Amino acid sequence: MVTLVLIVLTAALGFAVWHMATLRPPQVITRRVYFTTVAWIAGVRIALAWLMVAGHYNTPLQVAMYLFAVLLLPEIYYVQPYFRVNALRLATALTLILAATSFLWAAVWLWIWRRLARQNSNVGAAL
Repeated sequence: MVTLVLIVLTAALGFAVWHMATLRPPQVITRRVYFTTVAWIAGVRIALAWLMVAGHYNTPLQVAMYLFAVLLLPEIYYVQPYFRVNALRLATALTLILAATSFLWAAVWLWIWRRLARQNSNVGAAL
């Protein structure tokens, strides 16, 4: 079950990245665009954190879930030493930290998106 959810989540994330590549970023980033981006980033990252906890109890997936979480959620390094014994407390604390840091990730994502779009438009104008 956890594997199926990971496959669906990976496919959805791939589709979202492909779709974002075809869109032009807005000229002015409004609060609505920013908070929508924050909500999507937080939702995906918090879902990954809870999938990590669900996979932690499934012995064949335990190593895969740990590697998946460590690679995709760098904030786990701050929380894991304090809540190593209790997985539910680990996921709860990680959820709070991921929700808070999603604001920073959204700002970085939108900045990179606008910068790449600006470079692509300059390349087309030079040709």
